[in-house]
Amino acid sequence: MVVAFADVAKAPKDLFKKPFNAGKTDIDIKSGIFTLKNSVAGDKLKSELEFKAEDALLGLGKGFTLPVTKKYDGKAVKLEFKKAFDSNGNKLNVDINTSIVPESGAYSHSLKTKITGANFVAGIDMAVDNPAAASFHACTAIKGNTVGISGSLADPSALNYVYSPCGGLFFETNLKKHTLHLYKKSGDTAVATRVGFACGSAESSFALAVKKSLASGADLSIKADQSGSIDVAHVSNLSEGVKMTLGANFNSLNLAAAPKFGAGFEFNF
Repeated sequence: MVVAFADVAKAPKDLFKKPFNAGKTDIDIKSGIFTLKNSVAGDKLKSELEFKAEDALLGLGKGFTLPVTKKYDGKAVKLEFKKAFDSNGNKLNVDINTSIVPESGAYSHSLKTKITGANFVAGIDMAVDNPAAASFHACTAIKGNTVGISGSLADPSALNYVYSPCGGLFFETNLKKHTLHLYKKSGDTAVATRVGFACGSAESSFALAVKKSLASGADLSIKADQSGSIDVAHVSNLSEGVKMTLGANFNSLNLAAAPKFGAGFEFNF
């Protein structure tokens, strides 16, 4: 199955992103129609309130519905309208995003389109007031190999490429910097390796991430990189609808440095 350009190497990338939370405390409250996210890092508090509605037209579209998501983070109100169309086996997704800053009255609009066919996924993202700077992406499969390209209409010579011959090997490059992702999942354990390097430079990077599902039902995630930074996260369900994430970060090359700790709580109703 062909996926969008940004999702080709999603599996290994996710092992490095989630659920690490050292240095902050997150409290999320979710229900069927709204989500309230709160994050505290040091003396800074970030909150975002999100509402979802099945039809922004309130039933006035005579069978045509327009799902909408409303977000407010204390600075801007964001409206996301999403609609999918099916035709002859192809699926077209259209997203219209509007951002309004009440304090200044500033606003912006963007349009995202994605078409999914039998053997390709392609799309265009653009700001409505600056279509010349639109970005594009496309992916297809050729004899079992996934290949993709993305870039900007403003600079079509600056392209990004992705290549994957199988589900465990991914190569991303802009012809200057290159990243190789390796991914393997066996039973309840997933492992990802990321190697980065640049042509004509000594610059390089290496990172390793592991996720293990424990017998208790909890998940243990660990990631480390060449700088010595190590993150550990433990995710468990305290009860039905209540998830807890405990995280820590320390540097194995500098154990004298104070470690960082984090916690996350998610309540689903």
